[in-house]
Amino acid sequence: MRLSKYTYAYKTSDGIRHEGRMEAASRECVFAELRKRGIKAIKVTATDGTKANGEMRGVRSRVVVATAVAAALIAGSAVFLASGIRSRSANGGHELRAVPRHQIYGDPALMEELYEGGF
Repeated sequence: MRLSKYTYAYKTSDGIRHEGRMEAASRECVFAELRKRGIKAIKVTATDGTKANGEMRGVRSRVVVATAVAAALIAGSAVFLASGIRSRSANGGHELRAVPRHQIYGDPALMEELYEGGF
């Protein structure tokens, strides 16, 4: 098992910040050892910087891509909805067209009573 060097930081109850170093197999091992000692670490970083605070590589690029995809879907659905409501009239202008309404669920007799104000 290969040990790596880690630095850690923690604050005491009086608010003083302390730092230390430790060799361990992983960040999780550092946290576990510090918990055994009664220390609640606020930061653990590999000395070589490979896993600064456990951030996985590529997380930011995935967030950017997911945000771009969501924005494209929202823009596309807005265009789709806007184009479905309007149609070209004979004189070249735009006019609203009626979109038929469909009943998705429910007994028609009960729905009719509801529309008449029966409930």
